[in-house]
Amino acid sequence: MPAYRKLLREAEELLDVPAPTVTDKASTLPGIDPHDYVSLSPYWWPNPSTPDGLPFVRRDGQTNPQADSDRFDAQRMQQMAFMAETLALAYHFSGDERFAAKGAEVLRTWFLAPGTAMNPNFDHAQLRPGHERQPSGIIVGNVLPRVVDASLLLEESQHWSGTDAQNLRGWFARLLQWMLDSTDGHEEAARPNNRGSWYAAQAAVYARFTGNERALSSMARKGRELVASQSTRDGSQPLELKRTRPLKYSFFNLKALYTLAAAVQETDLSLWHYRTDDGKSLKIITGRIAPCLAAPDACPGIPAKKFDPWPYTGLLRRASIVYTGAGYDTALDRLPHEREARDRSNLAY
Repeated sequence: MPAYRKLLREAEELLDVPAPTVTDKASTLPGIDPHDYVSLSPYWWPNPSTPDGLPFVRRDGQTNPQADSDRFDAQRMQQMAFMAETLALAYHFSGDERFAAKGAEVLRTWFLAPGTAMNPNFDHAQLRPGHERQPSGIIVGNVLPRVVDASLLLEESQHWSGTDAQNLRGWFARLLQWMLDSTDGHEEAARPNNRGSWYAAQAAVYARFTGNERALSSMARKGRELVASQSTRDGSQPLELKRTRPLKYSFFNLKALYTLAAAVQETDLSLWHYRTDDGKSLKIITGRIAPCLAAPDACPGIPAKKFDPWPYTGLLRRASIVYTGAGYDTALDRLPHEREARDRSNLAY
C-alpha cells in the first residue's frame, strides 16, 4: 500500500504536466530535423586547450550539465518515459481513466502526432562536438522498453484505441528496422559492453512488440553470446569494472540483460537458465552483485563510487521470482525499510 499510494500521488501530479516532445528543443541545430532526437554525449566536455572548445574531450563518469539542458532531448525523453510508465501503472492498478487518458496523450504527443512526433531513429543521439565521426547513441533508448510496457497496459482503456496501438507498433517497427539496417545499429550491436547489451535488449523488446520473430530469435542468440563474453565464472563483468563507477555500470548492464531475458523468455532460447559450457550464467552474474545493492561499500572487488541502488531494486525482485530459493530478496530487506516499502517495484513484482 505505501508503494500504491505513492504511485497515485505521482500520477495525480502528472495530470497537469504538459506532454514532452522532441520539438520542444530550445533551438534546432543546423541541418537537423526538429523531429529528430538530439542529445549531447554526457561525459564529453569542451576542450580546455583550444579557443573554441573543439574537439570535445572525454571525462568518464563526469556528466556535462549541458547534456541535460533544454537544447537537447535527453531529459525530455526520460520525463516522457517516466510519465507514460507512471500513468499507465496508476491506471492499471486503480482503474482511474483519467490516468489512462493522460498516458495516451503522452504517447500520442511523443510518437504519433504529426506536429510533434519523434522520427524513429537516433541519428543525432550523444553528439560529440568537433568530432567528424559521431558514434552511435542508441544507448539513450534504454528508457523506451518502459514505454512499450506502458502502452500494453493502456490497451485495457478506451482512451488508447486499437488504431493508436497499431500506429505505435508501426513506429517501433520502423525504429527496429533502422537499428537493424543502419551503420549506427551495426556498430552498436558489435559493442562488447553495456552498449551492446542495451542494443540487444531494445531490439528484442521492439521485435516482440511488433511481431518480428526473426529479429527476436537473433537477439536471443545474441543474449547467450553476451553472457559468455561479458562475464567471468564468478559472475564479474570485467568491462564494466573498468569504468569510473564500476558498481553502477555492473548493475546497469545487468538491467539490460534482464530486459533482454524477459523479452525472449518465450522463445526456444530462453536466457534465464542458460549456462555456458564453462559455467557462466545470468544467475551467477546476479549472485555476484546482488549483495552489493544494500551494502555497496562492503562489496569486494567492485568500488561503489556514488552508487544509487533504487533504479535496480526491480532486478532483485524479478530474480527472487525467477531463481526461487536463491536468497536475492534478502538484499532488498537490508535497504531502508520505509523507502523500500514505497518503491514501485513492489507493485511490478
